[in-house]
Amino acid sequence: MVSKTPRPTIAELEGRKDKFQKNFNVKLSQINQSTDLNEMCNVITDGLITSTKKVCVRRRIPNSKLSPPTLALMERRRNTNRESQEYNELNKIIEEAIRRDCRHTNGGEGNRR
Repeated sequence: MVSKTPRPTIAELEGRKDKFQKNFNVKLSQINQSTDLNEMCNVITDGLITSTKKVCVRRRIPNSKLSPPTLALMERRRNTNRESQEYNELNKIIEEAIRRDCRHTNGGEGNRR
């Protein structure tokens, strides 16, 4: 399975226009009157590249093999004291749930070599 990271839509980019302008203005503020032409070009180029990378970020589509109930158990475990009996019981339950979820997404138990 190939995970896709879609590019932002035009509407999303329009909404991020102010963020781009702020980042770019910060980079342009580094230019002084005494800056030579090559250095000025480098600052502008660097400003465009870094501002674009910050604003035009690709969105990752979550591709979890774990089911929502397993993720909820993991969140509950994070909020539990590590020294408690409940934490140990949650560990066992989560371990079994992870194994079950992975087997389910990989095609069942009969998928062994």
